[in-house]
Amino acid sequence: MSRDYFYEDEKFPKLKREAWDDEDCTSIHRTLLEKGYYMNNVIRIGSDGQWHDAWQVQREDMPLLIEMCFRNRLVVEVQAEGSYKAAIIFVYNNRASQIIEAAQGFFKNPNNKGEIL
Repeated sequence: MSRDYFYEDEKFPKLKREAWDDEDCTSIHRTLLEKGYYMNNVIRIGSDGQWHDAWQVQREDMPLLIEMCFRNRLVVEVQAEGSYKAAIIFVYNNRASQIIEAAQGFFKNPNNKGEIL
């Protein structure tokens, strides 16, 4: 072998974090609410020890949301949180415009039977 394997911290991109502003968070929240997903925009620490923008969602919605993120080539981490919630952490510090564009193409939530959230 000519080179060593990458260490875990070397796999992460070295990007400057541009936090989502309130307007972007409101737009993301509205888009997902229209699709039937209850969520909050939050900030969480990723496995690299840095702060990242994240969504706090219902655990029952996680499989479909993760699938939609994968289909849109969004690299995420998942973190369990209390009271049937989990966080989807956007570890590559995606711009809010990328997330909004991706969320507009998400499937409607089949778990939400027309209930008002």
